[in-house]
Amino acid sequence: MHFMHHLKDLDFKMENKGEELVITVKGDKEKIIKVEKKLKALKELCCCCGEDCDCC
Repeated sequence: MHFMHHLKDLDFKMENKGEELVITVKGDKEKIIKVEKKLKALKELCCCCGEDCDCC
């Protein structure tokens, strides 16, 4: 996955709690900010059709 290289030097944890998926990223503040920007951009690209759309 191309996005995973952004998490390379960070502590990344993903936990499935049934009805929710909890993702925790810990590490350098600057790198966390970059990951946050990438996630927001990804959300904008994939949320073109509404929340119930599975196109992305």
